[in-house]
Amino acid sequence: MMRINPFQLFKPPVAIDGYIYSLLLLLGIASLLGEYDFAILNLALPQIQTSFEIPDDEIGAMSGLIRFGIVPAFLVAMLADRVGRKPMLMITILGFTVCTVATAFTQNVEQFVIAQFLTRTFLGAETALAFVLLIEEVPAAARGWALGILTGMIALGQGLASVVYAAIEQLPLGWRGAYLVGLLPLLLLIYARRGIRENRAFSPVKSTGNAFTPLLEVFNHQRSTFLLLVVALLLTYTAAIAGFTFTSHSLQRDHGYSPGQVSVLFISGGVFVLLANLMGGKLSDRLGRRTVLISGLVLGNLAILGFYQCSGVVVPIFWTLTYVGYAMVDLMFAAYAAELFASSRRATASGLRATIMALGGGIGLLIESYFYPIFNSHGQVLSLLLILTIPVPFLVFWKFPETSQKSLESISQTETI
Repeated sequence: MMRINPFQLFKPPVAIDGYIYSLLLLLGIASLLGEYDFAILNLALPQIQTSFEIPDDEIGAMSGLIRFGIVPAFLVAMLADRVGRKPMLMITILGFTVCTVATAFTQNVEQFVIAQFLTRTFLGAETALAFVLLIEEVPAAARGWALGILTGMIALGQGLASVVYAAIEQLPLGWRGAYLVGLLPLLLLIYARRGIRENRAFSPVKSTGNAFTPLLEVFNHQRSTFLLLVVALLLTYTAAIAGFTFTSHSLQRDHGYSPGQVSVLFISGGVFVLLANLMGGKLSDRLGRRTVLISGLVLGNLAILGFYQCSGVVVPIFWTLTYVGYAMVDLMFAAYAAELFASSRRATASGLRATIMALGGGIGLLIESYFYPIFNSHGQVLSLLLILTIPVPFLVFWKFPETSQKSLESISQTETI
């Protein structure tokens, strides 16, 4: 029976150089701050709703519109396949910083949606580029481990947001102040990013092509691979993102949790999510991407159902299992989106993954908003949405190739879905 020492989760399976550690730290901090922004919206949704006097039957639609901000992210990421990973990464950090600060000073719901929409655009592109940068630099035998570390640091963003949210009522500007907390370290990160080099594996598209050449390459050379990945992502995240969006809302409105109690749950449960990211990455290098992805899908979807259908002491357990399961799901889909595509179209494909996820989430939230008046229950609608996820584990099992332990060149040349 295979046993993993928790302390060994931080140790790479093969030797890596110091630059990889530095790159992992810098990308991890940026991704942590990005997740912090996502988490604050979910956590402070009740306070934001009250501040702008948003009706219950419109909160889902508002959240959905914000999620659609990631749709243009692939256009930003696509440029990284033409001009390089590093310059576009710097642009996404700057754009995210400006839009996050602007969010804190919005005066109405329309301004808030626009600021957060643009924040999601830059965040989506930044996250996509972070995964690509790592995958192209880390040895094949340690790619899953490195992605696990990166997503583990992303999970810490949830913890930071939870700590800040615990004091949301004491902050001078309330929820607005929460959006300013990450400003200083983000500015420091912009300075630190100067140490990042252009990836050695980066192979730009020909300059004679038009601006959409990387996108055209995805469809011309790996169309079936991409389309089946799109189907899996849409079915999964149409249900999942809507379910995640309302967790804090449900805990406070349906189960009587205070903001402080929600924060305690997010912080304590976040420890398990962190371990799930680290273990999921390392296990995927040993057992394979498909095994970890299917396991995460089954666990996460059953846990979402349990969270919205149960009450009492099992609610925090289901909440934790929901995030644990989807920590592995997010990690494996990110790995597939980057590993299956050639260098000249890898950033584009990774950006499209984030876009499709957000598109699915936006669709799910719009569906939730439409059906809420019929069921008069967020939990019931979100539970019914899970029907969409049933085919996904079977699709992964039958159609997705195994990419762990293989070089990026051999994958992109031989593996198609």
